[in-house]
Amino acid sequence: MHAADSTSYETVPSTSTSKDRHNKKFKKSCAPHWERKQPNYTTSPISEEFGDLQNIKEYVGGKSPLEVFLLYFDDEVLKLIVDFSMKYAADNNRHDFVFNKTMLKRFIGVLVLTGYHTLPQIKLYWSRDGDKGVQYVTDCMSRNTFRNIKKNIYLADNSSLDTVSNNQFEKHAV
Repeated sequence: MHAADSTSYETVPSTSTSKDRHNKKFKKSCAPHWERKQPNYTTSPISEEFGDLQNIKEYVGGKSPLEVFLLYFDDEVLKLIVDFSMKYAADNNRHDFVFNKTMLKRFIGVLVLTGYHTLPQIKLYWSRDGDKGVQYVTDCMSRNTFRNIKKNIYLADNSSLDTVSNNQFEKHAV
């Protein structure tokens, strides 16, 4: 072997077959040849996200966080959630469940608040201890109302699912 040749192969014992020798020749001839070169770019990459980001900034710019939230959760979406939740409660014989868009907005607000003001247990937000309870939450809704909404909130109508062709969407007991 030459010093410039960087590939080295071990010799095969005399018991090797002609097929083994053929495979070694094939591997040597098909080995990739790598060279270190600087890439030559003909065009620069174009990011579509930059244009989308500009459109979002123009559309959302100057709006309050609540106004941005209501862009996604408009009256139509809130009404669907309320209707699906009421149907789910009725299907589960919870006919005393009362729910409307105002309660849904409050429920979502409590969930957002609990996301950044964390306590070990959800019931502690309604605690009367000064170091645990959160006055905004207790003023917003009672603990039992929150639990009742959490038990009955539903975002889909299972009766309209096509279970024959969409088996992956079936509900399974856990």
